Amino acid sequence: MLQLATQIRRWIVQSTSAADSGHPTSSLSAVELMTDLVFAGTFRYDVEHPEHPANDRLIFSKGHASPLFYALWAAAGQVSEKELMSYRTFVLLGDSEMAEGSQCEAIQLAAHYKLDNLIGILDVNRLGQRGETMYGHDLEAYQQRIEAFGWRGILVSDGHDHKQVCDAYADACQSTDQPVMIIARTIKGKAKKRWLKKGVGLKKGVGHLFGKIGSFLKLTSNEVESGLTSALERDKKISISVFIGAKELGGERCLF
Repeated sequence: MLQLATQIRRWIVQSTSAADSGHPTSSLSAVELMTDLVFAGTFRYDVEHPEHPANDRLIFSKGHASPLFYALWAAAGQVSEKELMSYRTFVLLGDSEMAEGSQCEAIQLAAHYKLDNLIGILDVNRLGQRGETMYGHDLEAYQQRIEAFGWRGILVSDGHDHKQVCDAYADACQSTDQPVMIIARTIKGKAKKRWLKKGVGLKKGVGHLFGKIGSFLKLTSNEVESGLTSALERDKKISISVFIGAKELGGERCLF
C-alpha cells in the first residue's frame, strides 16, 4: 500500500503540474484514505464489468480532488499515464441554469484561461420547472451568448440522434486554445413508446413538473407518444413528468 500510495501521489503532482491547474494539495491529503479503500479489499468493483449491479459506488463530493480520482483509475490500470497527463473534463448543463450568474462567471473564467480540455454539453430541452426557458429551443441564442465569452459553440439539431451527437463529440475533442460548448436540442421526457405505458402525466399551463406518482392518464403507448408530440407543439407552457419503472429487457434487469 505504501508504494502504491507513493505512485498515486506522484501522478497527482505530475498531472496538476502538466495542466498548470487543479488542487494537488487537497488530492494529496486523501491519498491513504482512498488508496486503502479501493485497493486493500474494502471497495468491491469489477473494472472489466463497470455496469455490474453489485459494484460498489464511489462518489467524490470533494470534487476538487479529481486529480486523485483519475490517479486511482490509473493505479487500477484503466487509465494510461499518457491519458492521465491529458485528461478532459466534460460538464453536462441544463438550459434553465444558464440564466444563473454563476454559469456566466465560470464560462468567462474558462475562456480566459483557454481551457481547451473543457467540453460543456448543454441539454436544451426548452422546459424548466416553472415553464419555458428564456430562449426555448433557440440554439443560436445560446451559441451567440456563449461564444461572446470566447468559447466555441457546436450546434446539434437533434440531441437524440446518435450520429449527430458522436460527430459533435469528435469535433469538440479537436479544439485548441478555447473551451467548447456542445449545444443540443432535446425533448423533455423523451422515451421509447414501450417504456411509457401509463406512466406519463401531462399538465397544461402551470409549468410545474409532477413530483409525485398518482393520477396517471390512462393512455396507450401510441396515444402517449402522439399526445406528447401534439401537446408540445400546441402549448409551449406544458410540462411533462415521466414515471418509468423497472423493465425487463433481454433477460437483463434495467432501471429507467
